[in-house]
Amino acid sequence: MQLLGLGHNGHIGFNEPGEAFEKETHCVDLTQSTIEASNMISKDV
Repeated sequence: MQLLGLGHNGHIGFNEPGEAFEKETHCVDLTQSTIEASNMISKDV
């Protein structure tokens, strides 16, 4: 099973554009627009 999220700025999951794509689990810094979009979705759930 795969859970995949595509963002309005082209991010895949929480891997922002321009970040090195790694095959291992890792931490990333989210852009403000990603945080705001996530907050908007969470309010509706």
